[in-house]
Amino acid sequence: MKIKSLLVCFLAVAALSLTSCKKENYAEKFVGTYNASVTPELTISIPAMETEEVIEGETLEGLTFTISQVGDSQDVNIVFPLPEVDAEDMDMTELGIELPQSIVLGGTCDETGLHINGLSLNQTLPIEDLGMSIAVNITIGNATIADPASMSWTQSVGGTLNITMAPIMEGMPEMTFDGTISGGIKFNATKQ
Repeated sequence: MKIKSLLVCFLAVAALSLTSCKKENYAEKFVGTYNASVTPELTISIPAMETEEVIEGETLEGLTFTISQVGDSQDVNIVFPLPEVDAEDMDMTELGIELPQSIVLGGTCDETGLHINGLSLNQTLPIEDLGMSIAVNITIGNATIADPASMSWTQSVGGTLNITMAPIMEGMPEMTFDGTISGGIKFNATKQ
């Protein structure tokens, strides 16, 4: 009888421990809307044109992005809406350039934080009015954010670009210029 009682008690404790164990949802800690500032630190170099453009220090403020959980998994989508072109700025659609409305990065959450996946962008931008096209191949690196209360991270950026220009005069070949893009983008964000 004692063995039977002991077995029943053991099974009751085991059942209780199994039902009370709930897998922690790490993704829900990061889910929400964030207000961010973004600071690019990029270098665009085109040796054949003897040019090197450094883009740094200009922080873009007031950008909003969202993090949403993918189903019941620990995976998330991070959606960065791209700002619309200001009426005073150059109208990209007039140049034949169609930009996406947002950039979506994937990520996975665990006990150590949010691990943002890298992203590769391959795009050819035809600029018909100027008789040229720019082929861009950019890789945005991975990043990890340990704590949703301290959303600060840097993602590396690297890639190539190829500018093709139509012949200036009839009978001349088209001109091609190769370049590189390197550096990083710093993000600082607070949950709204």
